[in-house]
Amino acid sequence: MVGPAENYAYLNALVRSRLSLFFRWEELVSLARGNLAGLEGAILSGRYGESYRYQLVTAEPSALKRIETALAYESTRQLSWLLAHASGEPKALLSVLLARADLYNFRLLLRSFAVSGGHMKEPLWHLYGSLPRSFYKSLFDCSSPMEAVERALSFNHPFVAPIAEALRQLEVDRNLLAAEGIFLVRFLEIQRGIAMKFPTKNGRLVLEFLGRLVDLWNLGLWIRKRSGYDRGSTGMEYLTGGAWIDPRRLEEAEVVGVAVSGTPWQSITRRISAPSHHEFYRALNVEFWRWQVKQLRKDPLGIEVAMGFSAWQIVEWQNLTALAIGLSLGLRPEQITQSLIPLE
Repeated sequence: MVGPAENYAYLNALVRSRLSLFFRWEELVSLARGNLAGLEGAILSGRYGESYRYQLVTAEPSALKRIETALAYESTRQLSWLLAHASGEPKALLSVLLARADLYNFRLLLRSFAVSGGHMKEPLWHLYGSLPRSFYKSLFDCSSPMEAVERALSFNHPFVAPIAEALRQLEVDRNLLAAEGIFLVRFLEIQRGIAMKFPTKNGRLVLEFLGRLVDLWNLGLWIRKRSGYDRGSTGMEYLTGGAWIDPRRLEEAEVVGVAVSGTPWQSITRRISAPSHHEFYRALNVEFWRWQVKQLRKDPLGIEVAMGFSAWQIVEWQNLTALAIGLSLGLRPEQITQSLIPLE
C-alpha cells in the first residue's frame, strides 16, 4: 500500500504567503513603548483581529484576559491550519514538531499538582498537539495525581502510559523534576520512533530538533546542580540522545564554557560576557528558537519551512503575551523588551 504523497511544495507555498503577517521586531519594540490600548489596536487591525473581536462579545471585562485568550485561540488556529494542509511525510514530521504542545501542557499539569495541590485557575493550554483540551481539563480538575492517573488511563493515546507513570512518581515523592524527566524520556522515545520512519534529511532534521530538546534539558539540569537551586535534582541523571552535549562532559564540567565547548551552543558564551546561570539558560532557549526560525531560509521543498513557521508563531504568541502582561503592570519599555524573544 502506498501512503499519501508528500506535499512540501504546496504546503511551503501556503506558508510563505503568510510570513508577512508576523509582527517584526521593531514593531514589538514600538508597542512596548505604548500602552495596553495601543496593543489592543494593533491586535484588532491584524490577523488576530477576528479572534479578539470574538473575545469582546463574550463580555470579558479584563483587556489582558481578552488579549491572552485571543492570542491563544489564533495561534492554535494557525498551527492547526498548518498541520491540516500537510500530508504524507511532512504531516508526520510536523506532528512531531507540534507535539511540543503536549509536552508543554503536561508540564503545566504536573506543576499545578506540585505547587498548588491542584488548586489553581485552569491555564490556557497549547492545543495544537495531539490531545484535546477535554483531556487536560479532565486531569486538571482532579484533586490528586493518583486521581488524574485513573482518568488518564480511560483515554486511548500513546502519551497516556508515560503521563500515568510521571503522575505516580509525583504522588510518591513530590519531585517535580523527576516526574518531568520520566515523561520526557518516554515522550522522546515515541517522537523519535515517528521521525526515524523517514530516513531522509527531513527526518534527520526533526531528530536534531529532538536532540536539541535533550540538550536543553541536560543543560538546565547541569545549571540546577551547579547553582544549588534545586537540591532534589542532585540525584537526577542526564538524558542520553542529545544533539551535541555528551552527559559525561556535563558530569565533569564546572563552568559554562566547558559544558558547551565545541558545540553550536558555544556561540552563546561568546555573546554574553560572564553570564549568570539564569542569563545563560534564557540565551539557550532563545538560540533554540532562532535555530528553528532560521530554517525558513533553507530548503524550500523540505520540512524546514514548516519548522520555521511553527516556531515563529509560538514565539510571537509568547512575545505578544509578554507585551500585554508588561503593559498591564506598567513596566518600563526596556523591562518589557528584555522579556521578549528576539528572532531578528
